[in-house]
Amino acid sequence: MARTIAVKDSDGNDDYVVVEDTASPSFYLSTGEALRLETAERFEEIGNGISYYAMDDDKEWLLGL
Repeated sequence: MARTIAVKDSDGNDDYVVVEDTASPSFYLSTGEALRLETAERFEEIGNGISYYAMDDDKEWLLGL
């Protein structure tokens, strides 16, 4: 099952992350770039270290992963 999470990058631009909610969740930016979950509110792009920040409603759900 997949879930879409609204995020903003460090410049304030809107985007979204697709979470493949499995035993070992995977995270992908809308462009398909792989991300890692750094904290319940921050994702980081694996290739270049750009950060993306989850909106408030999704932080609680991410804490449960």
